[in-house]
Amino acid sequence: MGINNVDGKLAFTYTINIIILYYIDHIIMNYHQYKKSLVTEINTLNKIIDDKIVRGLPYSKEALRHKSLSKELKRLSGKSYLSNLVSTLTLF
Repeated sequence: MGINNVDGKLAFTYTINIIILYYIDHIIMNYHQYKKSLVTEINTLNKIIDDKIVRGLPYSKEALRHKSLSKELKRLSGKSYLSNLVSTLTLF
């Protein structure tokens, strides 16, 4: 019998499982790539902001971008405001 079952259900299920695993792997990889790109862009913005501070230039546009990227990164990590507050309070 094997994969070529009489009614074809086993072969169909096997194919669907492979397709589902492929898409799950693809989604997880994209999630990690997106998170990594956010961290990279935040680090780049930190360097730009530091340079502008040293030179005495305004950096408000970069600071707003940094804030929005940080919020997105926090949203991706799944931490809520309450959990962040509790983890901060445990330091004291």
